[in-house]
Amino acid sequence: MRSQRVFFIRAFWPGGGLENVVTSVINLMKNDMGLEPLLVLGEEPKAQVPDCQVIVLGMDKITDLPLKGHPINIMRYLSRRVRYVQELKRQLKPKKGDVIVTLDPEMAGILKGLFSSVPVATWIHGSLSAFWSKSGLWPFVIRGFKRCDAIIVLSERMFEEVTRLYPEAAGKTFVIHNPVDVKATAGVFNPSNPRCVYVGRIKNSEKRLDRLLKAFKHFSRQHRGWRLTLVGDGEDRAFIESVVEQLGLAECVDISGWKSDPWRYISDTGGASFLALTSDHEGFPMALCEAAANGLPVVALDCPVGPSAIVLDGVNGILVPFGSSEDETVQGLVDAFAAIASGRLVFDENTVRNSVNRYMPDVVKKEWEEFLRAME
Repeated sequence: MRSQRVFFIRAFWPGGGLENVVTSVINLMKNDMGLEPLLVLGEEPKAQVPDCQVIVLGMDKITDLPLKGHPINIMRYLSRRVRYVQELKRQLKPKKGDVIVTLDPEMAGILKGLFSSVPVATWIHGSLSAFWSKSGLWPFVIRGFKRCDAIIVLSERMFEEVTRLYPEAAGKTFVIHNPVDVKATAGVFNPSNPRCVYVGRIKNSEKRLDRLLKAFKHFSRQHRGWRLTLVGDGEDRAFIESVVEQLGLAECVDISGWKSDPWRYISDTGGASFLALTSDHEGFPMALCEAAANGLPVVALDCPVGPSAIVLDGVNGILVPFGSSEDETVQGLVDAFAAIASGRLVFDENTVRNSVNRYMPDVVKKEWEEFLRAME
């Protein structure tokens, strides 16, 4: 009997948190659920792909051409999207019993039109209110919500956001958490080492590392000897390096670059007291989950929509609300950093680790099984 196939479709594969999550889910389906997952990419992947069948459609770059912009950009974008759809139709042959999951929500309606005989779901990894609803692709996203068979979100707060923006989605939206598939590394949490770390892509428009640096500058004036390490790489590295220089932080901030195992790197370089995340918006930030799984407390802004599903205030970290101004937001981060540095707030390593047990693979496996049963 043929195993059920699950097609995961995405235009591009740059490498990062989303790609790590998809890889973990594909491994879960292949190794523990008896399924046959396939990854379908429009462009050649820029990072390691999971161990499954991978179909690359061989397209030129079809992303980063905004619909809101010069007419030539719009025409170029639409032309490439048409070719993308044609290649999907030509190369994909889903059969009864298969399921399609798109990671590009603007494609859900188009995929349902192409493959009407199989269930099509859209898997949302970012904030609708903070990102998608403000993009030129929003009309396509809404069209996809109307036509697709299911919407997958990463947390209860994302469920609330989807159903607020599109109330008709309530009956076909499934909460499936990201699996925390990481083995704890000893020595990541070292409260005696005055160091804060950030783990992730260096893309300032999303991660707001300039805000983190400003907060760390104010914090370090009162807490001498502390260091900040940015573990990651990305297109804005040169910009962030210039901000470090402008703020006079070159002696206490370092950028390590990308590491295949950031937690081993942090452990091998002395551990850290906490991890910080200061983004404007997040989906379900795996850096927070993985830090907690390693016993490392976190300080995160309560941005839409992910951190509040992970950070249990005072248990595994500090959830910092946005202020009425950017200066007030930065000061809130400074106060949170200081609470840990001064010892006013102390975290238990085992309690921090146990706080993300609800996202372990065995739990998430049951959520995917429930979703797939509903698609039968």
